[in-house]
Amino acid sequence: MRELLTRIISGIAMILIALGAAVVGGYYFAVLVAAAATAMFYEWMRIVRGWGIHWAIGGFVYALLPAIALLWIRDRSGDHGLSLLLWAFIVTWATDIGAYFVGRSFGKRKLAPSISPGKTIEGLWGESLRRRYLAEHGSWQPALESRFSSWRRCSQLRHKPATCLKASLSAGLG
Repeated sequence: MRELLTRIISGIAMILIALGAAVVGGYYFAVLVAAAATAMFYEWMRIVRGWGIHWAIGGFVYALLPAIALLWIRDRSGDHGLSLLLWAFIVTWATDIGAYFVGRSFGKRKLAPSISPGKTIEGLWGESLRRRYLAEHGSWQPALESRFSSWRRCSQLRHKPATCLKASLSAGLG
């Protein structure tokens, strides 16, 4: 139970940081994405240490491509880029959560014990099913666009963040 509480608290903190940087955009989001890509590459290099230069180059590409994709999605014109980015975040977070709980509840067969001992094949299936469900039932994406276009208009007018938050939360309710 204590491990789950630690995961929830750290997850909420990371979500708040990611959402804050995503909404603000610009250099704040770019720095966060660069830090995440650097951490990915560092972790990759720890795993493949001594495997050769091809693995290092592959890891660089592995860390660089998602970073470029996130920056490209966020910087799309208008509010649509922020909505797409938030959709990508929601799908990622939901599938990770699904994988965790399915793996904990039903997991028996280890997926890659030398790399990540807690991951199971059953958790992988849970993640895949959750991702498919979200992809097929993404009908609430327009509500995201409505709320965050309101936030963006408000923040461009240099209103206080609390005022913008109230406006964005009430945007889809009327």
